[in-house]
Amino acid sequence: MLTPLGDDEGVFARHPDGSPAPAELGPTLSLYRDGQLFRHEAQSTEADVRPADNSKGRFADPRCFGLTTGYPANSLAYVLFDPQERSLDAVRFTEQRDGHLHLVRCIGESYEIRFWIDAEKDWNAVRVQSFVNGDLIAESRTALKQYGDGWFPERIEMLKEAFRNGKEPAEIIRVDSVEFNRPEHSARLTPYDIGIDVGTVIRQVDAANRTVAMMRWDGEKIVTGTEFTRRMRAGELQVGPKFLEAADHVRQISVRNRNAADPAALASRPRGLGTWSTCVSEWERYTLEFIRRYRLDDGQRERAMSILKQCQEQAAPKLAERRPQFARLDEDIAALVKLPPAEQAARRSDLRRRIASLMAPIDDIFEDGLKPRLEKLPSRAQRQEAAASAPATR
Repeated sequence: MLTPLGDDEGVFARHPDGSPAPAELGPTLSLYRDGQLFRHEAQSTEADVRPADNSKGRFADPRCFGLTTGYPANSLAYVLFDPQERSLDAVRFTEQRDGHLHLVRCIGESYEIRFWIDAEKDWNAVRVQSFVNGDLIAESRTALKQYGDGWFPERIEMLKEAFRNGKEPAEIIRVDSVEFNRPEHSARLTPYDIGIDVGTVIRQVDAANRTVAMMRWDGEKIVTGTEFTRRMRAGELQVGPKFLEAADHVRQISVRNRNAADPAALASRPRGLGTWSTCVSEWERYTLEFIRRYRLDDGQRERAMSILKQCQEQAAPKLAERRPQFARLDEDIAALVKLPPAEQAARRSDLRRRIASLMAPIDDIFEDGLKPRLEKLPSRAQRQEAAASAPATR
């Protein structure tokens, strides 16, 4: 399990100009479990899960710290030359002593990787070099520290010949703290340890980083939204405190951002429900309220949740492909209040246009799909009963 702490200034992400980018949902926590990688922003109601093969993304595996010359984003099996991960037909290995260290060389046809290993410190590597056609192209240097009964990297400097001729680190990883096998630790880490609680929305992501399904976490496993809602209504499940806390945090962010940038001008749209970060949960809330208002029977409830699931699955790839634009919108909305009043007015117009354009396909799914399909479910008697029980207005 990995908990990032940001850079030297505690910043998790930066704009191209070096200024801090908003990280309102906290750091992204990672957990490797049963061949899967779970990732969860600490204060988010959503998480994603993908195959644990890291070759498609920059997701650090702490087991690889100090074993590579670059960012430790490949699988542990690949780094350790597992035959199932690499073809070893043309690779030979040698070992020799270099002072008190063991020097292991992995030599291929056009490349070589050298590991300097300290046997006195749990056989951890303290230096790794990569060569291509005999030329040194990258190197990592690791300072180790003893944490309890085990040794682990405390600082890793990664140097590349392409960055300042390899004289200065191109990247540095600093480890703040490490815990191994403490008595208070559970026998096995679970998604709950990174904040994934009962109710968390799970985006299933394939090896190409595409969202393939929107599911829910029931506390033990990933289930469909339909099953989750059925069990909720049957009293078999109850959303967890971490999920409720995250949902409240997300609502506060939404309110704060909308208030800061004039909600009447920016947040309100003639169509749709919710923002790019809340529409999935808002659609579910709308559907559950619809079921309650018309007192739908079990068969109708099942169809309603099936309609919701279909609409959410339609929206998921559209939201995913627009995520970079939505991130920029969040930043621009948060920055709006810092501008002079005259410039704010011009920016509001541009933000309204961008929001309407980006959200149009998602709003269409809600307005032209979810709402009218739900409206076909209640019987005339159910509609009359709902109208009779509605509070009177004056």
